[in-house]
Amino acid sequence: MVWGLLIIAAAVLLLAWLLTDISFDPLAVLLGLLLGGGTALLIGGAISAFGGRNHFTSGGNDTRRPTGQAD
Repeated sequence: MVWGLLIIAAAVLLLAWLLTDISFDPLAVLLGLLLGGGTALLIGGAISAFGGRNHFTSGGNDTRRPTGQAD
């Protein structure tokens, strides 16, 4: 999702640059977009890694069985 948003933002900025009299350095804008995207990915990964430790997944971590059910 982050990479898709970066591509859309770069395309919009490129169109704005071509169709209007806005002048900016495309390399600096691309660098800023990549730094922002990398930061967003790091923050999202940290939230995913450290934020969800109190719940079980369906991958076999939960060995508890509901009461009243036999094997």
